[in-house]
Amino acid sequence: QLKSLAKAAADKPNDPALRFLLGFHYGYSGRVADAVGELNKLVQLEPKDQLGRKLRDLMAEKTHKDNNSTIATAPSDIYVRKDSKGTLYFSNIPADISDQPTTWHRTQY
Repeated sequence: QLKSLAKAAADKPNDPALRFLLGFHYGYSGRVADAVGELNKLVQLEPKDQLGRKLRDLMAEKTHKDNNSTIATAPSDIYVRKDSKGTLYFSNIPADISDQPTTWHRTQY
């Protein structure tokens, strides 16, 4: 599935939705540096995309630069919630989700 998504993004490099999906899936699968790269492309295409920017910033916190290469640090918990309209929400702060524990899902990236 990730290969198909990467091919679709390569075929349509200016599609911000594909950049978001690819960045999200890279991050979910532990490929944090790749995720940040895709989400950077998304933010360049859609500077007002606050969700993409926030997700990029959360993942970028998990990386550091070393001789022009991005290296991922240890995995950390991130919480994801999808509302009834299909909108995804992300948080790395458990306090943000204390009032809705059944709608948030904990994962690592």
